[in-house]
Amino acid sequence: MARQVGRLDWFGAYGFIYHLNGRLAARVDRSALDGAASGRALHGSMVAFAASRVPGHTHPLAHNVKLLADENDPALLRTCFESQNKDIWSLVATRYLSGMPEQQALQIIRAKLTEIDDPLLLLYRIPPRVLLLPEARDVRERFPVEDRLTLYQSFLDLGPFRDEIMECLSHAPSHRYDRLWRRLLADEHDMERLRAHFLSANPSEWQAVASRYLAALSPQEALTAIRLKLETVRKASILLPHVPAAVLRLPDARDVRLGMPAGKRLRLLSTFENLDAHVDEISETLAKASANSVAEFWKQVADRMTPGSALFKMMPAQAPASASSALEEASSSTVAESEAGANDQLLRQLLPGD
Repeated sequence: MARQVGRLDWFGAYGFIYHLNGRLAARVDRSALDGAASGRALHGSMVAFAASRVPGHTHPLAHNVKLLADENDPALLRTCFESQNKDIWSLVATRYLSGMPEQQALQIIRAKLTEIDDPLLLLYRIPPRVLLLPEARDVRERFPVEDRLTLYQSFLDLGPFRDEIMECLSHAPSHRYDRLWRRLLADEHDMERLRAHFLSANPSEWQAVASRYLAALSPQEALTAIRLKLETVRKASILLPHVPAAVLRLPDARDVRLGMPAGKRLRLLSTFENLDAHVDEISETLAKASANSVAEFWKQVADRMTPGSALFKMMPAQAPASASSALEEASSSTVAESEAGANDQLLRQLLPGD
C-alpha cells in the first residue's frame, strides 16, 4: 500500500493513527516504529506510515512508521508539500526541496509562496543552495532585513550580490554590519565609487574605504576631503585613524590635528622640522597634555630649538640634563637627515591606522 500521513495518539505500549479528518487509520505498537523515531514518537505527532490488514484484527496494522519530518518517500513528500495544511507541508518542505535540482526547487518555491499566508513558514525551510542562486533575489527579499543580512554574511563570494546587499544595508542599522561592509568593499578601487562611499552618512560604509580612498589622493586633496568629512562625523577621533601621516604633517592641517589626543598630538609636533613655525599650536597642546607627555616633548626637541626663539623661551627652567647639554651645541638652522628618518618612524607609531 502507498504510504500515508496521520496523527499519532499514543497510549502506553500501543497507539492509534488517525487521518487528518479524524477517521481511524491504523493501530500501531512500538515494534512498528522506525528506529530513529522510536524514542521521539510523542502523543499528537505527525507520522508517515504504511498499513495492511491482518487476519484477526479489526483495524489495519501500521508498519514502518516514521515521524513525518524524517520521511523520504518522494511521492509522499510531494503530496504533503502540495497540501494546503501547513502542519503537513511545513514538516516536509526542506527534505522535499533538497531532493531536486536548484532551479526546479526555485520554481516550486515561487509557486508555493503565492499560495500561503505566512511566507516565513517556507522561507526558513529553503535549502541554502537554492538561496545562493543569483536569480533567487526575489525569494531572498521576502526575508526580514536582519535575517537577510545574516544570510549574506554566510556567502563565500559577495561579488554577484553586491548591489543587492548594498540596497539591503541601506535599510539596516548602520553600526551592526562593519564586517559585511569591509568584505563587500574590499576589492573596490574605482575612485568615483570610493568617494561616494567615503561621503556616505553610514559609518560602517565610509570607514570601510576611508584609508584606501585618502591614501590614493595627494596630501592636499586628502586634506580637502577630510575637512569635508569632518563636517558630518560625530567625533573627529573616528576619522583620524584613517588619515595618512603625510596629511597630518601638512603645516596647514592644524584644524585636523586638533582632533588628536593632546599627548599624541604633542608627539607628532615633536617630529616637525620647523618647530618655530608651530609655536602657537605647540603652546596650546602643551597646556592640555600630561606632565609625562610634556617632559617627553622637551626631551625630543631640545637639540633642535633655536636659542632665543619663542619656543626656546617656553622651555621650563629645570630642563632635563640631556636637553641642556644639547642646547649648548644646537645650531640655529639644521636638522640631520637621519633624525628626519627617526621622526617618520615615530609618526608611523602614532598613527597605526594609516
